[in-house]
Amino acid sequence: MGQYFKIVNVSKKQFIDIDDLGENNKLGFIGQGLNGIVLGRLLTSSGKDWENDFYEVFGNPNSDKIFMGVWAGDKIVVAGDYDEPDTNGVITTDTDNTNRNLYDNTESDYENITDEIIKWLANDEQTAEMLVKRAEKDSELLQKLSDLVFIEHNKQMKESLEKIIGSDWTKRLKK
Repeated sequence: MGQYFKIVNVSKKQFIDIDDLGENNKLGFIGQGLNGIVLGRLLTSSGKDWENDFYEVFGNPNSDKIFMGVWAGDKIVVAGDYDEPDTNGVITTDTDNTNRNLYDNTESDYENITDEIIKWLANDEQTAEMLVKRAEKDSELLQKLSDLVFIEHNKQMKESLEKIIGSDWTKRLKK
């Protein structure tokens, strides 16, 4: 079995469900693959010389909710479902929930931004292709990626789906 983890921004009361990225959310996989890339990009200090083409891929701090460096300086915890309550300086219990830890607390008190993160990752060729490779084995993720193509008109995601799965990638949606 093992312990499962989520990436939690305590400062902004947001979290990313690693499993919903199509990745293994156990200890041995934390910091690898997309979850490591996401965390690195969210924590990267913003640059002043970034151009418009950079903003199209990595987000614009003047207009987007998710962008490179949006979590820089925030309190971040990779919380596990076996964690003790009230650890890492975060109060998670109350009189009704004396055993609740941060992992459990995310579902009621934090905003799940995983779908927004997926949408953000879909703008970059490298991470879009990583998402598609995971979606080959994860039908829920494939549906989310197809929504990016058909609803959001994300060209990069369409190109990545066609490159990795093939031009008939939509046939997998019907399975």
